[in-house]
Amino acid sequence: MADSYTETSTRSWGSRVGGSFKGIIVGLIMFVLSFPLLWWNEGRTVERHLALQEGAGLVISVDSEAIDAANEGRLIHTTGTAIPKETLNDPEFGVSIEALQLIRQASMFQWQERRESKSEKNLGGSETTTTTYRYERGWSTNLIQSGSFHHTEGHENPSSMPFESRTFTSNNASLGQFRLTPDQVDQLSNPQPMNIGKATFGNLPRPYHLIGNTLYIGANPNEPRIGDTKISFSQSPSTPASIVAMQQRGGFAPYRPRAGSSILMIQPGLASAEEMFKAAEETNKIIAWLIRAGGFLLMFIGLRLILGPLSVLADVVPFIGSIVSFGTGTLALLLALPLTLLTIAIAWIFYRPFLAIGLILAAIGVFTGIYRLKRSKMAGTSTAVPGAVELG
Repeated sequence: MADSYTETSTRSWGSRVGGSFKGIIVGLIMFVLSFPLLWWNEGRTVERHLALQEGAGLVISVDSEAIDAANEGRLIHTTGTAIPKETLNDPEFGVSIEALQLIRQASMFQWQERRESKSEKNLGGSETTTTTYRYERGWSTNLIQSGSFHHTEGHENPSSMPFESRTFTSNNASLGQFRLTPDQVDQLSNPQPMNIGKATFGNLPRPYHLIGNTLYIGANPNEPRIGDTKISFSQSPSTPASIVAMQQRGGFAPYRPRAGSSILMIQPGLASAEEMFKAAEETNKIIAWLIRAGGFLLMFIGLRLILGPLSVLADVVPFIGSIVSFGTGTLALLLALPLTLLTIAIAWIFYRPFLAIGLILAAIGVFTGIYRLKRSKMAGTSTAVPGAVELG
């Protein structure tokens, strides 16, 4: 059963105005930071592209079942089956298996807080906010700090979880004759449910019940109480894998090309070197566009905060405030978009000069469009000037 509480608060117009002026400082910081972020991203993208381009031209494919000392220090591509060579053990529960990874997932029955807020502007500039707090009991893999709840009484959670999630990774695994480090094994993780019916479970401090492959620690699984815990296990078995890296001492290490970032690519499944480099190029493009979008949003939100006091001042009449808010939002968008394009274009002048010309023209086009739009609006509202009268 869920508990709910509703509270209403009103913030005065003066307080909102003061808060909006404080927001200018945050907005300026966000606006300024967006430029180096966009600039850095273009450099990172080009450096990664150059590294992958160089690597694709140098890589050689080798047999994972035979290590050739002549390839020491070279960029190699190989495929095979990643195999564990040790038994992993969870000492707290007596669960063990020969696998690349043994994964314990723990969840605890806890109070959870949900909050919903709705704000409404009032005549005179004040703002009334109605907030509803709902408290429900449910399972969570993370400890929920009930001390931060708005209403803590009757919704207390334990201060810690009796058992936490853990991952045990093999320190002795191989791909053919090549050794794999735990970090490399982690990239091949492919968890599959694990049968724990034969586990000893050690000496658990509380009553427990085995339900299928889930260990329930608590009095009654049908009536869970706050603090009850569920434990399940999964394992990553041997798996086909592909890797592009530098051959080093019977294992793999990052390869550092002359330009750009290091190369060490590992993935589940069998893939050719060409396929892996193509996938890496696509990933690089996706990351580039995500950071560009992040830089644009940082700039846009910063400008909205800088212009925020205008809409709050106009909120004395809520309808007018909404119009001003829409206008400042549009202005922030019309400024952020060309400034983002221009920043990327200037960065391209340094990193990829041939492509920069097109982007600069696009940014100029956006600025020109805004200028012409404003001119046309001004022309439409101006009055005609009477013609001169000829004297004679």
